[in-house]
Amino acid sequence: MEKFLESFAKIPLQQKLGAVGALVAIIGLGTYFLSVSAAVAQIEAHDASLEKQDAELLKLQQQAQHRTQFMREVERLKQRLREAEEQLPKQAEIPKVLRDIDYEAKQAGLRVDRFEPQGEQVQGDFAAVPLKMTVRGNYHEIAVFLDRLSKMPRIVNVTDVNMTAPNIENKKIVVASSYTATTYRFLEREAVAATDVTVTP
Repeated sequence: MEKFLESFAKIPLQQKLGAVGALVAIIGLGTYFLSVSAAVAQIEAHDASLEKQDAELLKLQQQAQHRTQFMREVERLKQRLREAEEQLPKQAEIPKVLRDIDYEAKQAGLRVDRFEPQGEQVQGDFAAVPLKMTVRGNYHEIAVFLDRLSKMPRIVNVTDVNMTAPNIENKKIVVASSYTATTYRFLEREAVAATDVTVTP
């Protein structure tokens, strides 16, 4: 150690200052690079975390968009189901059908003389519910009534239309028209299976 100090003492002052300056510079650069590399590593980790969060956010946004589209499609299908059930309900609902047809007849200006529900007729997955009717009015009123029946939410099929000879009533040409108005109801699988069972002795 003493030899080192003696050797160091013999070095000119300018070289001593240069050596000390170089040593300080090396220490300073080492400290700088160590701190900078740590900061860079931290920034890179932060950037990677941000990229991961952005990817997760994009995935969640896509899922939310798909869910919204799915919910819209579900609502559309529910609406179509409601419309289908209105056209072809599961119950015969004869009193309601009678009220609706009677209302349409009166709106057309007709008088209903007879309303006679017939027995159900099973036809595959649905049952036909025929109603025999007789109404009185002029030709135009009968045509309006049949048009109104065709536009009812529930399916009503008119067949076997017969008209009597016209008469004059209160200065109005009147005919009696009889026909069968058939509506339908959907049979669930259990009901269809029950109608297909045959009993053997």
